[in-house]
Amino acid sequence: VDRIYEQHGPKPFEFNREVVSVFDDMVSRSVPLYCEVIDLAIYWFERFYVPGTKVYDLGCSTGTTIDILARSSRSLVSLDDGNQICRFIGIDNSEAMAEACREKLDWATKDNHIDMDIRCGDILDTTIE
Repeated sequence: VDRIYEQHGPKPFEFNREVVSVFDDMVSRSVPLYCEVIDLAIYWFERFYVPGTKVYDLGCSTGTTIDILARSSRSLVSLDDGNQICRFIGIDNSEAMAEACREKLDWATKDNHIDMDIRCGDILDTTIE
């Protein structure tokens, strides 16, 4: 349950570890049509992904979208067909968010068909390849 500001009142907002700890629950309850947007991302990914290309999540937060897409990618990429690898790049300007994303996606680092690169930085400074 989200009780971040219960004891000390409002303070300047930042995506720190405290916020990250409740973020997934908070975003799913407070963003209208959040689940539908995730479903659309899966649909677009499965329909338009080209093996060998990179998938970027700009403002990846805790990595929920990349996590779902990476799990979907298993059916799209076959190691038997030229050793294709699905490359995901997640970028967030909060180190706490990027760290939570890396933790959530730890399973993917052990998967031979997924290359995961999670970065803390400004998306405006990112070159899309």
